Amino acid sequence: MKLFFLALISIILSFSGSQADDKSLVWTYEYITTSQGELELENYLDFKAPRWSDKSTSSWFHQIELEYGITKSWDIALYQVFTQTNSEGYKFNQMKLRTRIKFPGEEKFAVNPMLYLEYKRPSNISAPNEIEGKLILAKEIKKLNLVSNFILEKKLISSSEWEKSYALGVNYQILPAVKSGMEMVGNFESGLANQFLLGPTFSFEAKKFFMVVGALWGINNQSDDLRFRYILGFDL
Repeated sequence: MKLFFLALISIILSFSGSQADDKSLVWTYEYITTSQGELELENYLDFKAPRWSDKSTSSWFHQIELEYGITKSWDIALYQVFTQTNSEGYKFNQMKLRTRIKFPGEEKFAVNPMLYLEYKRPSNISAPNEIEGKLILAKEIKKLNLVSNFILEKKLISSSEWEKSYALGVNYQILPAVKSGMEMVGNFESGLANQFLLGPTFSFEAKKFFMVVGALWGINNQSDDLRFRYILGFDL
């Protein structure tokens, strides 16, 4: 058994972690873009249980993402999103197109800023298009990484208002290929509309792929009881 663990640790330490978009958080976008000329495939799986005592309210979300680095600081990605609930089978839900752009002259800022823009086209033709923007701020202190996302979302109809939310993440590099951290997500609403969730995240990084797993638990009564997500990414 001792030899097994020694071999496992040796394998983990041997990984260099050189993939294009090495995520270590699942809900919080980090200060990362896909390397110029690199193509990456990512598979997302989400589980959401608004009320754990009533399993009929739970749902699954499956996303397939293809992303490409245009320059060293600008990338684009296309998502295909599928859903499944207890009352409905597996079906196509929406298409998303997003881009990430790092601000020029990053050495001038106390934190690293990046802009995220996303367009969503639901499968229901009568449903309105949606847009989403994120301001990503990050700070790396040796093996510690701190990230915040300030998020605006809006349906493209006149009666729709901007939805304001946030995601905060922190992780620490335990081994060259392993990171562990915490994430917090929520919104800026008050009263019964306020949501606040918190939970751990673990990531593993190899030369040609990475995997990140995270869970969130609702801190107040109006938040989902549980959210779970894993992301598996491959360099192509």
